[in-house]
Amino acid sequence: MSLDISFESEGMTMKGYLFTWEWYRKLKYIFIAGFAGTVIMTVSVTCAYAAELNTTNNSVKVGGDIALVGAWASSSSNASGSTYGLYDNYSLLGISGVYKASKGVRFIYNYTARIGSLNKIDYVRSAGNRTFLGYVGIGSDDFGQITIGRQEDLYFSMVDGDIYQSNWFFIPGTSPWHVDTAITYLSPMMQGTQIGAQAFNISKSGGGHSTTNYSIAIKHNFSNFMLSTGYMNFSQHGDGTTSNSPSTSIDNFGNPVNTFGGEILRGIYGINGAMHLGSFGLYAAVDVRKPESSTIQNTNNIYSYMATLTYQLNPLIEGLIGVSQIEQSTQGGQENLRGLVPTLGLYYTPKDNLFFSIEYQYYNKSANASCFDGVWCGTQANGQIALGATYSFSTGI
Repeated sequence: MSLDISFESEGMTMKGYLFTWEWYRKLKYIFIAGFAGTVIMTVSVTCAYAAELNTTNNSVKVGGDIALVGAWASSSSNASGSTYGLYDNYSLLGISGVYKASKGVRFIYNYTARIGSLNKIDYVRSAGNRTFLGYVGIGSDDFGQITIGRQEDLYFSMVDGDIYQSNWFFIPGTSPWHVDTAITYLSPMMQGTQIGAQAFNISKSGGGHSTTNYSIAIKHNFSNFMLSTGYMNFSQHGDGTTSNSPSTSIDNFGNPVNTFGGEILRGIYGINGAMHLGSFGLYAAVDVRKPESSTIQNTNNIYSYMATLTYQLNPLIEGLIGVSQIEQSTQGGQENLRGLVPTLGLYYTPKDNLFFSIEYQYYNKSANASCFDGVWCGTQANGQIALGATYSFSTGI
């Protein structure tokens, strides 16, 4: 028995649709049926076991952090000068808890609010979005866990989020960080393998079309290595009314979750690997974004190649080197997204709850012109320096 693999112009095309956009797209229908059945089964079984709360083994925690950053950025265009300021960097306050019932069943909740009010730099860190996380859930060691509410994007948490090891600067190319009105299922760990499924922005607008998006991911943990892959499918009617429209759900920069660099997307799929060897940590991911078919945008795939290398110099100091390369082929007269963004960081942790950072990030001319996140944009290359400090606190009740 042999596996016949051939690469074509799309870059990841294999016979039998293996690891192609069409292969991942077909998972949508399997996902919808399997996700609904898993949710019903897990809730039914865990509720049946949860006849009695074990009040002697519950935990409630109140905590958060105060996080500030002073940042300076050189000019990104001839028409503007350098910028600087003191910013809030996800200062948070929240309460979370776990109530344990019989036979390993647990009920969980988490509400965390953003409490900082300094200059905004993106949507989550601005005064426009006070709820950082807000969800409730039920689970067990045997059947997995289901959570409902505003929570971390499944694709980010299982596929490409490991790339984000920095403090202030994001690595361009990663998926949205948080999603609203979501239902998430995580399987129990099965010999090192875990499967996750998520539906988010669940609603149906007055326009008569669903705005619900879907994600599915799987990861496997080896002794010192982790490998994962996933797929995210966006509703064709992002606003619930118009075909190929921006989603009503937005990412941390205030952009619709189904857009990247201004282009409307059908979905994302990719693969991620993480390895720890002694003092070194290596994280690498490849994301492929499929734009919607349209005459007004470049419909070629957008490839994000991302890698982060960390090194623990001593128990208190860690260094970081990160790089993100975005590529899209040209198409007629349509603009193509592209750019290189390297990141450097040095981090000092004198105490478990105290953290300092110094970071530098560089956008080349193409990256600024592509305006990946809608925040860092311009007509020429520029660099940015950030000094950060974070104090964390928590207490049990």
